[in-house]
Amino acid sequence: MPYRSSFESGSEYCFTSTDISEYGTIDHIDIKDATAIFCKNLINLKKLPLWPGVKSVSCINCPELTELPLWPKVTYVSCINCKGLTKLPLWLNILHVNCGGCLNLIELPMWPEIITLYCNDCLKLTTLPLWPNIMELDCTGCFKLIELSLWININIIFCAKCPNLTKLPLWPLVTIVYCYNCSNLSELPQWTNIKHIDCTGCPEIKKVPQFKEVVIRCDPKVYKSIEKIYTKGSCMVCLENTEITEITKCNTCIWSMCRECYTNWHIKKNEKKCMHCKINF
Repeated sequence: MPYRSSFESGSEYCFTSTDISEYGTIDHIDIKDATAIFCKNLINLKKLPLWPGVKSVSCINCPELTELPLWPKVTYVSCINCKGLTKLPLWLNILHVNCGGCLNLIELPMWPEIITLYCNDCLKLTTLPLWPNIMELDCTGCFKLIELSLWININIIFCAKCPNLTKLPLWPLVTIVYCYNCSNLSELPQWTNIKHIDCTGCPEIKKVPQFKEVVIRCDPKVYKSIEKIYTKGSCMVCLENTEITEITKCNTCIWSMCRECYTNWHIKKNEKKCMHCKINF
């Protein structure tokens, strides 16, 4: 029998290889009160039951699983490295999904409530739906992705190592973008709320837009365009917009400070690292 933990809102069951029937299922185990399920490294598991009350399911590294049920109340699913999965159900209440390493997934559903999605290293995905509530997405290593949608609520996105991406949308609320090693990405939009960008290893990007306050990691050749943009910039600490003749820039993130702020931070405090990115000046 699986290991059972009870708590106020229900029960969690952890399954082991001894719980699996000769048919690769666990249907013979009656766990109607289950709200959370955990399965890991069950190489013979082929099918999971349609638990009516389950809200959280983790089935990690179960390579023989070919499908997952349409659990009516599930809000969290982690199916990392389940390489037999080719599609996932349209869970209407799902909020968080981690399907990283599911190499044979060919598409993802239009989940209406999804907030967080990790689909990194899903090598067969070519497009992603226009999820209305998505806020955090990791599609790193999805080599066949050709475009990304204009998700209006996206805040953090990892879209690195996607060589077929040529451009990125003008996401209105995005603050963090990791798009490193996107070999065909040629430009960055003028994101209005951006705080951090990593576009190293993107040889087609020649310059970046003029952002107000941002940490940018990029290839050395791009720094020349950045320096031209920020030579008349204001201090990013005191935010003075006056003419600044003495301004110090971090070579890594272009965080700029006037001489007075530089003195207060680096000399008086004997601080050797950049205030913003924490890398040595």
